[in-house]
Amino acid sequence: MSALLEDVRGEIAIAIDAGLQGQALADAIVARLCWRIGGQTLYWPRTDNQRRASAIRADAAAGLAPNEIAKRHGVTRRTVEIIGESI
Repeated sequence: MSALLEDVRGEIAIAIDAGLQGQALADAIVARLCWRIGGQTLYWPRTDNQRRASAIRADAAAGLAPNEIAKRHGVTRRTVEIIGESI
């Protein structure tokens, strides 16, 4: 097992041993991994860009403002504009 996976396993064990459950457990694991690996947040890439793009296009067709669409889907206004240009 790689050193990183050993660290991840250890940090998960520490969070579980603290008796946390549910969202508190997940938050503790993420916080410990961020501390261990470095940085303040973990980046989880989106894997379903086509579904998101379709939803953004549908919102635009429904007449929602670009800023509202961006907020609704957790993207920037520029992303909404780029998706709109690809129609």
